[in-house]
Amino acid sequence: MTGQKTPFYQVNLRQVVCAGLLLAIGVVLPQLFHAVGGPVMGKIFLPLHIAVLMGGLLLGPMLGALIGVLLPLLSFLTSEMPAPPTLFFMLFELAAYGLFTGLFYKKLPLIPSLILAMLAGRLVNALALLVGVGLLGVSYPGVSGALLPAVAGTVAGAAVTGIPGILLQLTVIPLLVMALKKSGVLYGRG
Repeated sequence: MTGQKTPFYQVNLRQVVCAGLLLAIGVVLPQLFHAVGGPVMGKIFLPLHIAVLMGGLLLGPMLGALIGVLLPLLSFLTSEMPAPPTLFFMLFELAAYGLFTGLFYKKLPLIPSLILAMLAGRLVNALALLVGVGLLGVSYPGVSGALLPAVAGTVAGAAVTGIPGILLQLTVIPLLVMALKKSGVLYGRG
């Protein structure tokens, strides 16, 4: 034995390629939605979320979370959306989506994994808003006055606005996973 330590997390070439493709799709998809209906389409159809949720399902919690952090940054660098301060809070929310989708999918079927990850991501978003606005003094649209009700209202409002996107995710993502499994690209649970 040479005394070499096993790396905490190993990534193979297939995972790197898949992560790169998901990041590319995640950058292009919102721009397509914005081209069709303007920036409001991003709030309604949540196109950034699709690539992150797929990342958690296909690549596991660690790479899913990493995609969740990198994607909003790359999107901002290429399109200036999401704009600050939304960008900062989306980093936490999308990282949570990738992390929790990967964690839940190890133990649960696909649809429950997606739903629980969506709930966990919204909770993380609310916590990030509470810390950002309440403790750090970050200004955020719609969050003023009594902090807890304002944050709850903002998160609930975003969830209601995003219902079409949530339905799109719950429809498209399972179809994509099934197609990837059938093609032999994806191995494992489905």
